[in-house]
Amino acid sequence: MSDTPGTAGPFVPERIAEWAYWIIEREAMRKRKAANKDPTRTVFSPDPILAGTRWCNVRRMDDKVSIWLMKNWYPDPAIAHEMPAPQLMAAALMARMINRTETLAHITGGNPFSGWKYERVLKRMYEVKESGTPVFTNAYIINGASGGPKIEQVLKAIDKCVRTRPFHYLDSSSMQKTAKHLHALPGIGGFMAGQVVADLRWVFRPDDDDCWLDRMVWAPPGPGSSRGMKYLLGLSSPNDMAGRGSDLTERQFLQFLPTLIFIARKHPEVGKVFRALGLEAHDIQNTLCELGKYIRVKNGGHAKNSYPPKASRS
Repeated sequence: MSDTPGTAGPFVPERIAEWAYWIIEREAMRKRKAANKDPTRTVFSPDPILAGTRWCNVRRMDDKVSIWLMKNWYPDPAIAHEMPAPQLMAAALMARMINRTETLAHITGGNPFSGWKYERVLKRMYEVKESGTPVFTNAYIINGASGGPKIEQVLKAIDKCVRTRPFHYLDSSSMQKTAKHLHALPGIGGFMAGQVVADLRWVFRPDDDDCWLDRMVWAPPGPGSSRGMKYLLGLSSPNDMAGRGSDLTERQFLQFLPTLIFIARKHPEVGKVFRALGLEAHDIQNTLCELGKYIRVKNGGHAKNSYPPKASRS
């Protein structure tokens, strides 16, 4: 593992070293896989835990679904600001609340998102359900506050955003403010709102210095990243990575996130990854969730998804 920088602040140095190791080796795995010319090769790390488990990438936008969305679903960022706010918000909400590329492709016939039409989307989603294939992924939990079948819950939340002051929900000066507005919609939890905003940051005026001013200090803490942060702070044990214990509040989480970003920037090896990928607060938050998973498996626990998927193993 790489050396810890001069100060770990409020964090446990040995645990910062584990976090740094995950970041460095996970990014090395991504590069090895990208350079791989052998379609039968499935091992990309000498670490058996990293090699045998499915992980998010260090940079969120390098994940498979994010790449697909940017290439096939969202409008080109150069013209996205010309899309009416209701349609842009609908595109981002659909992308992450559904989060299954096959379903999204069926809804649009394989074309990029071009407009919100509730009845058409409802019909297409039930076609997917009736075919016996999954409609949603299990990556994100959908808040069931509005009740009823999941498809209707999701689409009604999106429809409400489209029809009721969509410009109110999109505040491009702040990721946190936009997420807070979205969280007020029924069926959209705080973490889901953060995932939607994380997409909007790269779709709507991504290179405008006057937009998304809090991108280096704010990210939505989920249960996994909260556990990872507590582990680094020495507030929990490896056994707590299975989900036991209380989570940090958003205020508590954000209190420590800037310090962790500073450590990432100054770390002799993580800093190279940080600069090369242009990491932001949301990416660092994401590494905490994956760190928790790594520690859990390392200490005898289990990961939800193996790599390669069990069905494809010989």
